[in-house]
Amino acid sequence: MRWALEEVGQPYAVRPLSFAAMKQPAHLALHPFGQIPTYEDGDLALFETGAIVLHIAETHAGLLPADAHARARAKS
Repeated sequence: MRWALEEVGQPYAVRPLSFAAMKQPAHLALHPFGQIPTYEDGDLALFETGAIVLHIAETHAGLLPADAHARARAKS
């Protein structure tokens, strides 16, 4: 996931978590299974790597082609 943010030139912060912290309510609110990764973009919280990378690719230029047909092929 960090590679995607690097590729599109977006800043990010890494928040290391202990195993105990991953089971606390604050983290469970972001990831219902108490795992990592999590990603927050404003009021949007995502927790599956594929969903996170797809969101980054769809909201920032550089990971997906601009042409609609080529985008569809890239997602398949």
